[in-house]
Amino acid sequence: EAESDHCEVGTGVWLDQFDTDVAVTHLEQLGYGDPAGSLTRLRDLRTSLRYQHLPATNRERFDTLAPRLIAAAAATGKPVNVKKGQFMSPEEMRNVLTKLAEGGCTQRMLTERGTFFGYNRLVTDFIGLGDMMALGAPVCFDATHSTQLPGGAGTATSGRPDRCAMLARAAVAAGVQAIFLECHPEPAKSKSDAGTVQPLAEIPALLKSLKAVRDALAV
Repeated sequence: EAESDHCEVGTGVWLDQFDTDVAVTHLEQLGYGDPAGSLTRLRDLRTSLRYQHLPATNRERFDTLAPRLIAAAAATGKPVNVKKGQFMSPEEMRNVLTKLAEGGCTQRMLTERGTFFGYNRLVTDFIGLGDMMALGAPVCFDATHSTQLPGGAGTATSGRPDRCAMLARAAVAAGVQAIFLECHPEPAKSKSDAGTVQPLAEIPALLKSLKAVRDALAV
């Protein structure tokens, strides 16, 4: 996403704010054999990506680095979830699944988060969502980022959080296996994606409605 002097960049600071002991404990719980080393590698990777920033619209640079990142993720032996770039077609994600399989990854998931359509707009292509599900891997739907309006606030990304629940229900009805939701007790105070995150208090009702849709399809 675009960076500016007027917005905080969460991905650039979160590891610096980590309490190392807590981070190592979490990595141990996730099954990492060398948690301290893994934390160092995460910091190194963050630094590398920070200075090899890949704008979502720069396809050439993405194609150069993404295969290496995918191969490295596959080599961990962990489940890997890859979010489709806003500039990519669903069919192109077949190449991602192939690259993961070549690296030995057997637990793969793809995530849909909207596709660029003109200026300051992401759209959810449900025909494309079906095409991506047809690739055979489980598909997650990112309901919050799909409501983004990139650059819509001038110096930051805005969104339509009021449409998140509608998109999530439609995605569940379409047959996705997972839903990604970002929430915050006070969305306006969120340091990241304040224009799209959902109020935490509304999540239980939303999850209940999603379960009702899934249950109805199972009848």
